[in-house]
Amino acid sequence: IFETSTSFSVTQETTVGIESVTENGFGIYPNPANELLNIQKSEKGSALIEVHDMLGKIVMRKTFTGNTTQINSKWLKDGVYMVVMHQANVSKTLRLVVVH
Repeated sequence: IFETSTSFSVTQETTVGIESVTENGFGIYPNPANELLNIQKSEKGSALIEVHDMLGKIVMRKTFTGNTTQINSKWLKDGVYMVVMHQANVSKTLRLVVVH
């Protein structure tokens, strides 16, 4: 008769709400957004921001040169969008949720 014993642990993380999402110096907050979306970047120079719906259609485009800018998100329908920042031949994408 052989007896074996196995032990393991399970870790579960639950996210109820996300206040800020960042990726390599590019950030958006609050997320989910309601009326205003703040966009920040750490790199100097101008950047092009595009907001895409889930079908890939560009629903908003904005260029900014400072470290932060705001987008009025209250005209966006509830749903999930992709926020793409193009700067210095590099593109970074973050997921945005809009809930009114």
